Amino acid sequence: MRKACAISSIAVAAALVIAVPATAASALPLVDPVPNSDTASPSDSASASDKAEAPKVSVTSSPKEAAGYRAGESVTFEITAPSSAEVSAVSDALTGITLTQVGSAGDKTAYSGTGTVKPGWGIGTANLTVTADYGDTGSQSSATFSANADKPTPSPTPSPSDKAEAPRVSITSSPKEAAGYKAGDSVTFQITAPSSAEVSAASDALTGITLTQTGSAGDKTTYSGTGTVKPGWGIGTANLTVTADYGDTGAQGSATFSVNTGTAPSPDPSKPSMSLSTDGGKPGDKVDITINSGDLKGSAVVKSDAFTATVNLLQDKSAAGTWRGRAVISGDTKAGSYRVDGFVGNTKIDSAKFGVAAGSAGNHKVTPLRPDQHKIPKGAVQTGAAPAGAHTAVNTGLVGAAVLGAAALAGSIARRRRHNNSD
Repeated sequence: MRKACAISSIAVAAALVIAVPATAASALPLVDPVPNSDTASPSDSASASDKAEAPKVSVTSSPKEAAGYRAGESVTFEITAPSSAEVSAVSDALTGITLTQVGSAGDKTAYSGTGTVKPGWGIGTANLTVTADYGDTGSQSSATFSANADKPTPSPTPSPSDKAEAPRVSITSSPKEAAGYKAGDSVTFQITAPSSAEVSAASDALTGITLTQTGSAGDKTTYSGTGTVKPGWGIGTANLTVTADYGDTGAQGSATFSVNTGTAPSPDPSKPSMSLSTDGGKPGDKVDITINSGDLKGSAVVKSDAFTATVNLLQDKSAAGTWRGRAVISGDTKAGSYRVDGFVGNTKIDSAKFGVAAGSAGNHKVTPLRPDQHKIPKGAVQTGAAPAGAHTAVNTGLVGAAVLGAAALAGSIARRRRHNNSD
């Protein structure tokens, strides 16, 4: 009987549950489950360092040689990083690094990258560093690869005179005979110099030297040149000197070639030259200039933006071929370096660098008195000269005093002698 009642109770309860309408069930309030110790609370949010997840990087290519990648070879690699990060890659052994997004899955993005091994990097293990930048923080990973390139040549430390870069010159022709170029042979050469320079070439073994611009690249210009070997120069090594003139300074380069004209060189003619008494000064200062004209004919002049005008030198009659003159530094010349050019006739024979300092030579001006400041002397005026009669009186007095003095001296001596005799 009890068992039957229990079964009936269960059946009734089940019937009641089944009989609840769907709308009534949906109306029941939802109750949040009680959090347990395994459920994270809002205060357990990720820290800044947790969200800065490090990217993954791996090198996917292999060098052609076991010793490592050669200069110019490509190195490829693969990166996986969170999609929220900005990804970059660097390596001191690679140039031209590029990254390409190749796909994404979930919150991760994949990239493929490539770079070219730099010439002269050296031999050893190179690093590839990948950075994932999250804005307020970041994270890095790296991979390594072997490089086998020649070691770089250390670059020289630049100095203030580096703007006067020396031109490069090389002989491009060869003599017909091993002993050297004969008289009348042509010597050709090539020059590379900064485009900002004025280029010239000279050699005491060549005549008729010409330069022709052949091209330019970046800030450099190339020239081809030619000259003819002089008869009677002699036997030996001749120099070709190339000058790059930058205006306020210059630099030179040189090359050599063998000459065999079969005779001793003739004496060099007298070369013209210019000299200044100083290499700098202030506005208003004077500069003495001397030019030796050598074998050139014509008058000597000097020109410079530092001077008030062109200086026409005068010939020194006591020294043949010598010209002298004086220049004045212009009062409105600004401080800096200037070029001084010397000419004999229409030929520029020399140039010098001249510095002008700030300030002036120091002019001492005397301010004249105003009319109301003039004073009229009163009474006798001491002119510094005595009347003619006064001179006579003074002279007579001096003679008289001299005579009396002499007489007194003689008397004193006579008395002294008489005193000695009495003893």
